[in-house]
Amino acid sequence: MPGRSAHGLHRAAVLGLDLLGQDHDLQKAIRAELAHHTAPTPASNGPSVAALKAKRTKLLDLYYADKISADAFGDEEQRLTAQIHELETAATDRQHRAAERSELAQRFDQVAELLAGIDIHTVWNEADDRERRILVEDLLDAVYVHPDHLRVVACGAPPLKVQLAEVGLRPPAGMGLCVSEGGLEPPRP
Repeated sequence: MPGRSAHGLHRAAVLGLDLLGQDHDLQKAIRAELAHHTAPTPASNGPSVAALKAKRTKLLDLYYADKISADAFGDEEQRLTAQIHELETAATDRQHRAAERSELAQRFDQVAELLAGIDIHTVWNEADDRERRILVEDLLDAVYVHPDHLRVVACGAPPLKVQLAEVGLRPPAGMGLCVSEGGLEPPRP
């Protein structure tokens, strides 16, 4: 684990929020990425629900006309019904994912607009511990600690990678490269 303190994690959170509010190129890139992910995903190229229902109707007509046995009808009807159910479930899942992505894009715009209108460093420095906690709870989803960096996730935004040195943190003792110029080093005793 990196040498860290609550102050270093706070600095990472403030840096991430400041970047989201002030870096217009970053905002543009995030919006482009969110727009790419909010585009509707096309359904598969396989048969549509309507086509499968039409086949099931034809199958029923064949059964009524005594052209197929009850066992053959049952097996085929069960297969078609399962396919219809699978396609309907997939369509519902696509709709839910699209709604979630749209909500995420909208939430990012709200957070970016809010952060653009304030100087987060000043607000943070003037806030007491209770107010800072409110800022963190309202504007951040998470700060993930990795051995060599942090990931700051603001509400409605993709994670931002923050180097430890950017916020005054140091890497863990003994963390160094394990690959030599000639390749992997042999295991150490």
